[in-house]
Amino acid sequence: MEALISATGIGARTIGIEKLTLPFSQENSQSCGIRCEPARDIENLDRVDVVIKNGRMFNQRRHD
Repeated sequence: MEALISATGIGARTIGIEKLTLPFSQENSQSCGIRCEPARDIENLDRVDVVIKNGRMFNQRRHD
C-alpha cells in the first residue's frame, strides 16, 4: 500500500496538483484504471490505461 500511495503522490507532484490531492480525501479523489495487478508486480503501475480527474476521463492511448 505504501508503494501505491508513494506512486500516486509522485504523480500528483509531477503534474503540479500535490496541494490539491495530498492528503487524500473524498473531495479531491481521482481514479485510474490499471491493466494489470500491481500487487503481483509493482511495475504494473506503469500500465495505466485511463485516469479520471474531476469527472473527465483521460485515455493514455489518445495522448501517446
